[in-house]
Amino acid sequence: MHPSAVMAALAEVFPPTVVLTNDAGNFSIFAHRYWRFTHPRTQVGPTSGAMGYGVPAAIGAKLADPSSEVVALVGDGGFLMTGQELETAVRYGVPFTTIVFRNGLYGTIALHQARTFHRTAGVDIGEVDVAAVARGYGALAWSVADVDGLTVALTEARECGRPAVVDCRVDRDVLSPTDRLSTLLSG
Repeated sequence: MHPSAVMAALAEVFPPTVVLTNDAGNFSIFAHRYWRFTHPRTQVGPTSGAMGYGVPAAIGAKLADPSSEVVALVGDGGFLMTGQELETAVRYGVPFTTIVFRNGLYGTIALHQARTFHRTAGVDIGEVDVAAVARGYGALAWSVADVDGLTVALTEARECGRPAVVDCRVDRDVLSPTDRLSTLLSG
């Protein structure tokens, strides 16, 4: 899937009052470009590009205002750093939705390497079944690889009343709205 399709589905399912916590990473460019923040205090993001922020921030945002709807936007790298905090959310009954933009790549590092050197090194993330990991912590989880199932998964996650994860397989070639890995590597 194209990451912008994930953002379009998010806008279709969640209201503009949802609190979005975003992790660091290239995927977050799509959140900043395609989500319209029209209500105050609805974005929580990291300073200085710290990865691993999204899931713990979502727990904090939900605890700070239990009446709010909260969605964490994370890449697979950030999820693998702090996704285990889902266990905390499950244990304490803190409901929110995590959307994982899974491209199997540390995208920001890949972008900089490909721009500078026309190659990458050490940026691949292995095939991790993110939904199975989330279920292992007690969360509900869905895996989607196409737009058709995305809206359904997001709707079910929103309505479940529990910590939920939607694992979105996104195109690893799409590093930003304007950058393609294949183009940068061909130099």
